[in-house]
Amino acid sequence: MLAGAAAYFEDDLGTAIERFERCAQLSAALGFPATEARALQLLGVSRLERGDLQGAKAALAKGVPAVADIGDRFAIPVGVSALAGLAAKGGRPRAALMLAGAAAAYEEVNQTHRPQKVRTQLDAWLAPIRKKTGTAAQKLFDRGRELTLGEALELGLDEQPEDAWRMGASPALTGREQELATLVARGLGNREIAGRLFLSVRTVEVHVDRILTKLGFTNRTQLAAWAHDEGLLPRDT
Repeated sequence: MLAGAAAYFEDDLGTAIERFERCAQLSAALGFPATEARALQLLGVSRLERGDLQGAKAALAKGVPAVADIGDRFAIPVGVSALAGLAAKGGRPRAALMLAGAAAAYEEVNQTHRPQKVRTQLDAWLAPIRKKTGTAAQKLFDRGRELTLGEALELGLDEQPEDAWRMGASPALTGREQELATLVARGLGNREIAGRLFLSVRTVEVHVDRILTKLGFTNRTQLAAWAHDEGLLPRDT
C-alpha cells in the first residue's frame, strides 16, 4: 500500500497502478478489507488521472462504498473527491461540483484533511467546469455541502447522463421536472402543459407540487422568477 502511495505522490502512475492492483488482490486474499478498500480507492484515483475512466469507475465503485462502510473518516473525503473527478471527466458537471462540496463539508465536520495532491487534482478536474459555469459553480458546490454521505455516493456512482449544460439548470430536478418548470415559467397553466406533454392534468399538478417542494418555493411566481434568474429562459421571455 505504502509503495503504491509513494509512486502515486511521485506521479509515477504506471507503477502506482500496478502496486495498488497487487495490494488490493493480496488484501482481499488475506482478509484485510480496510487495506483493500483504500487500495481500490487510490487505484481509481490513479486510473482517473491517467485517463482510464472505465477502469477508474470499476475501482471506485467498489472501493469508495467499502471505505464508507468501514467508516474511514480520513479516506472518505478522498473517495468523494475521486467521484467528483470521475463525474467531471465523464460529462456530469453538476454532479462533479456538488460532490466537491460534499467532500469539503465531510472533511470539515469530521476534522480531516485531504492530501494536497488530491486537492490539487480535484481543482484541475473542476477548472474547465468552473470556467464554463461561472457563478453557478458556487451554487452547485454549496448544494453539495448539504448532501448526506449516502446521497453523495449515490450521486457519484449514478450512471445516468446529465442534460447538456444550461446555466442554472438545477441538479435537484429531473429532466422532465426541468421541462415542466420551464413551461410554468413561460406562464402556461396545468391544462396547457398537460396538453403539450401528453400528460393528465393531475400528473402535471403532482409534478409542479414536487418541483416547488424541491426548490423550497410556495407558488408559481417564485418558480418563474427562479427560472429567469437561473438562465433557464431567455431574459426577454
